[in-house]
This record gives sequence, structure tokens and C-alpha cells, in this order.
Amino acid sequence: MAPWLVGGAAKALFKTYGKGGVADRLPSIANVAISNVPGPQEPLFLAGARMRTFHPLSIVIHGLALNITIQTYAGSVDFGIIADRKAVPHVQYLADALEAAFDEALSLFVAPVAVPAPDLKPPAKRATTRKTTAKKGNDA
Repeated sequence: MAPWLVGGAAKALFKTYGKGGVADRLPSIANVAISNVPGPQEPLFLAGARMRTFHPLSIVIHGLALNITIQTYAGSVDFGIIADRKAVPHVQYLADALEAAFDEALSLFVAPVAVPAPDLKPPAKRATTRKTTAKKGNDA
């Protein structure tokens, strides 16, 4: 099938879905989507400049009120929040609460206490003492 035909058909389908009101007649598939996308753990560079952070965004689809995407990169964790304005009118409150909860979780983390390594040296040898006995009959 010709690519232009597939592209044209998809474009017409999406136009009908959105502008034709089909989307409003279909039930929502979910209210919330949360995804965790692991990113590279080593820093990335472009033209010599280090990428400092990710700004994760995800797909917005009809009927989805809230999308939270979490992405890790080079030892950091970044959050992206996309919300339907009608369903979540004050998305900043959610972002602030998420940040506070994340900070609280970090404060509860207790690093393991360093345990000294066991001494693997063999025990030191004890000094031995010789008993000497005096011989009888050799009095001078």
C-alpha cells in the first residue's frame, strides 16, 4: 500500500475521531496513567555541553485526566505531569504534594551503617618462654 494513502487515511480517521465528535461518544480507557521510564545512567553530551536533566512528557489521549511520567537519568529522578484542565484544575497542587512526598520518602531512607571488615590476619603467635632447671651438684 502506498505510504501517502496510509498517511491520508490515518489523517482522515484522526480528524473524524477528534473533530467529528466520535471521541466524545466513546468511554475513557483510563483516568490516570503513570509510567516509569529508565533513562541512561551515564551523562549525555551534545556539542560538548552536558545534558543536566530530562523533562519527561507523555502522550495525551482522549479521556485521560492525568498522566505522570517518571524518568531517571544519571542518578537523578525527574517527574512530568500532564493533566486535563477540567479534571485537574490545580495541577500545581498535585506537583507540590508529589515533591513533598518524594522529599519525605528520601528523609526516611537510612543509609546502612558501615560495619568494619573482619580482621583476616592470623592471630599473633604467643611468645614462648623456656623453663630452665638448675642442675644439682654444680654449686660454686
